[in-house]
Amino acid sequence: MEKKLFETVFINTRFKRHHFEALADREGFLVAGIDEVGRGPGAGPVLAAAVVLHPGKRHPLLKDSKILTADQRAKAYTWLLQNSWHGWASISAHCIDHNGIAEATKIAMERAFHNLCQVLTTVPTAVLVDAVPLSLPLRRDKNSPPDPFLSLCSKQLRSNLTEDQAESVLRNPRDKVIAFYYGEQQSRTIAAASIIAKVIRDQIMTTLAPLFPIYGFGDHKGYTTPAHRYAIDTYGISVLHRRVWKSNQMATPSSATQDVPEASMPIFHEIPKDSKENY
Repeated sequence: MEKKLFETVFINTRFKRHHFEALADREGFLVAGIDEVGRGPGAGPVLAAAVVLHPGKRHPLLKDSKILTADQRAKAYTWLLQNSWHGWASISAHCIDHNGIAEATKIAMERAFHNLCQVLTTVPTAVLVDAVPLSLPLRRDKNSPPDPFLSLCSKQLRSNLTEDQAESVLRNPRDKVIAFYYGEQQSRTIAAASIIAKVIRDQIMTTLAPLFPIYGFGDHKGYTTPAHRYAIDTYGISVLHRRVWKSNQMATPSSATQDVPEASMPIFHEIPKDSKENY
């Protein structure tokens, strides 16, 4: 039987900050926020988080993770562990190469929402997302995880809403995925998701850094810096690097890898195109 999906809408109407959270608290329903981090780096996963704040909970540091310091993110993250339900999912560089970054981002978001629903006893009434339209199932199904390589891709997207239709969504967001620009600024729930996603991805890259010491992942987390570019130009790419990204922005791997001491060599790994490995 086909899953019933949330209706997905994209609204461009201006509305009061934290409007949906205030409405959810007033009317007694749950609203989820979804955000991602890691679209831009040349290495490492793209990671998404889905969050539902405990009713009535708020914190002054629930802001866009990009404008917070590392210490502020750590404080907000610790608070969120105690004051929210959340799930997250990461998509590997191989899957990004296989699907493209836009599709991989959707997959990560949909899997994060699925993981959130394993924590909750019900599916959230409404879902807020920063500018990325998604299709999400309305019913909770523990035994049917999202396809790891194929995003549901919204077929019910409504993006050209009239002013009256947008106002209707603002009054009644139930059973809708609502996408809008500047999500982390407009919604504390999306901001919470951005913080969780950023902290977890940074932890992953810091943990992996000693395995790939020549790249300095602990410093730049896979983003483009002069030191990162120099390492790639000198030593080539590792299994953590995105080949699609490299083909557009990175220099061709250098033959200088022959001169690198074996102990500091990166781990190279070519995955056949017909590989069935689940990432």
